[in-house]
Amino acid sequence: AQAAAALFNKLESPKEEAFELLRMAIVQMESQKLQEAGNLAKKAQAIFKSAAFAKGEHLAVDALVKVSLAKGHHSWATTVAKEAVERFRTAGEKRWEAATLGDSLLQAQMESGDLSEALETAEASLALCKEIGDKKWEAKMLENVATVHILDRAFEQAAKFGREASELFEQLGELKNAGSLHYKLSSAHHQRGDHAAALDEVKEAREVFKKAGCRASEVTALLGMCYAHQMMGDMDTAGAEAMEAVGKAEEAGDRKGQAAAWLNIAAMQLAKASAGEALDAASKAEALLRDHGAADKLLGDTLHLITQVHLSAGDPERAARPAHEARIIYQRCKESAGEADTLRLLAHIDQEMLVREVREPNPDNTKHWKLIARLQATAVKTAEDAVAAFRILGAKFPLGVALHTLAQVRAAAQDGKSALKAADEATGIFREVGDRSAEANALVVTADAGMMAGERQRATDAANAAAAIFRESGDAAGEAFAMGIFQDAASSAPMQMLAEEGAQSIARKRQKLDVAVVRKMVMEKALEMLTMDADDADLNMDTPLMDAGLDSLAVIGFRDALQSEYTGIQLGAEMTFDYPSIHAVASHIVELVDNMP
Repeated sequence: AQAAAALFNKLESPKEEAFELLRMAIVQMESQKLQEAGNLAKKAQAIFKSAAFAKGEHLAVDALVKVSLAKGHHSWATTVAKEAVERFRTAGEKRWEAATLGDSLLQAQMESGDLSEALETAEASLALCKEIGDKKWEAKMLENVATVHILDRAFEQAAKFGREASELFEQLGELKNAGSLHYKLSSAHHQRGDHAAALDEVKEAREVFKKAGCRASEVTALLGMCYAHQMMGDMDTAGAEAMEAVGKAEEAGDRKGQAAAWLNIAAMQLAKASAGEALDAASKAEALLRDHGAADKLLGDTLHLITQVHLSAGDPERAARPAHEARIIYQRCKESAGEADTLRLLAHIDQEMLVREVREPNPDNTKHWKLIARLQATAVKTAEDAVAAFRILGAKFPLGVALHTLAQVRAAAQDGKSALKAADEATGIFREVGDRSAEANALVVTADAGMMAGERQRATDAANAAAAIFRESGDAAGEAFAMGIFQDAASSAPMQMLAEEGAQSIARKRQKLDVAVVRKMVMEKALEMLTMDADDADLNMDTPLMDAGLDSLAVIGFRDALQSEYTGIQLGAEMTFDYPSIHAVASHIVELVDNMP
């Protein structure tokens, strides 16, 4: 590209030179040399502007916007795009005004989270495309409008515009784009909980991809069907579709497709508590991806699942390596959600290793406690990183859960004041989102941290508030537990209640639990992890939790929620293997509490 640009410069062919500069900018951007990429794109833009070549200027502006977004300069990216839109509007270049609106400005606004402005931009671009009669761009802009509605969770509007776009793409013979629209709409239906409608869309996507001869896309659609059937509880059909996808991908020489199919199979095996089969399938996916040279999100997802397999088998040491590598990959790919999930797993790994070290006697007492101190520090740092990641994501409830975990970890590290701060923030978030149960649990941690920090009045107030919420919801066991905290806070000095090792929370006497009440609580927590109502869930007291869709990552949250409800008990990551149903888990909790000193 450099040689070509130099030749075009000698030949005094500025437009051709600018195109080569733009090509160089794209290469530099992909090499993460963002400053060089920006300089080249600006130079190309200047040449295109002086030549009054609107198409070239649009392409240069789009490259500049992408570079700015990659650098995290969202406001600058928006400004660059808006200035270009205004220039094209003034020059009467409606086609490139529409293109810059629908490509560059829309991308900047969506990445900035300005969905209302993004919708206005997408609709303005669509109107211009209709005005100039460009059907291909009209279809693309219809897709953009649908995408913004999906991000804004306006699913009915998304479906309406998505169907219009798909029909127009099919009329134009753009079958791959039409199939992609059906696939995108299936995701929208999943988000609204209509898995049957999602299945219909992804089936349509598969037929369109087959008609277009896009074998790799057909594999993707097959895996979409597999996921829909999993969500509908039809695991046999899902498994058959995943195996069919393996074969189709192998026929097409699509190693990434094969890896994705094996990853789906691994996830299903893990859900069935078949850790060996899950590890075997995930290892096949990893081998295919490494052989392919891939180091993208799919490899991160594979390592993430391998981490879950090792945790489910009670082996935090083996879980650590894939978890750390997955996090690095997610960071490189800027997959914030994946990184946040991995941080949750890393925090869990630290906690499991800490608990194991505390429980196992060590003849070298000094070395033993030094290791515990290091593990505590690592656990706190990982929990803090998880909180930071969820702040960036902007999801309130997950942030509250992460803060709740951070408060518990800090309390275990004997940092009462910091634990109290995290617990207070978690309580405020749960109150704001209206989750009374989570608020009560956070108040329990607040009471615990308050006693540890020497703030007995705050501990008493928190214990009373938690008891009131439990009483309001008819949770006798929760109320009894909260009142137990209150009694301890009112009658005992907190420093006298700290365990000598400093790794355990405050010990509390409990009333004998009613197993029926515990079953109800376990059912509620399982449904929360499954994100569904009791009427919608295929879950009863004896249903295997894995079969109901509680995968190993959800089990971690389920386990932590139960431990928050019944502080002092320890439930392993493999709990759903040993106690597979609501009935079994509840009976186990009652037994643990009854046997507590």
